[in-house]
Amino acid sequence: MGDEFYVLAVPLVILQIGGTANQTAWVYSCSLFPQIIFGMLGGVLADRSRGIRMLRLCYAVSALVLLTAFAAFAVRGIDVVSLGAVAVLLGLTASAAAACFDRVLPHFVAVGHLSRANAMTEASRTVCVV
Repeated sequence: MGDEFYVLAVPLVILQIGGTANQTAWVYSCSLFPQIIFGMLGGVLADRSRGIRMLRLCYAVSALVLLTAFAAFAVRGIDVVSLGAVAVLLGLTASAAAACFDRVLPHFVAVGHLSRANAMTEASRTVCVV
């Protein structure tokens, strides 16, 4: 559920800085566009790498992007264009992270519980987006 938190957080931030619904939609599309373009590449990376190592790398890069954005926003304030740039960078890591997460799930869940774990994972993603 943590990966989908920005779906709720970003519109709230944009509205707090005086942004519009159009700007919110633009920033959200900035996060989805890289996933459309690099979705297959994320799957290839997940298949050709050690899944857990790549997942950790994706989350580390995401954390670095978020920490850098937080520092920059704390110094100079938040604007919609900068939020869009952050969304693009996070969208790039999300395409690989999603594929890696699906690949490493069997490492965390017993084989007998795998179908339930997959269903719960997808249900939590869907609920967060809705």
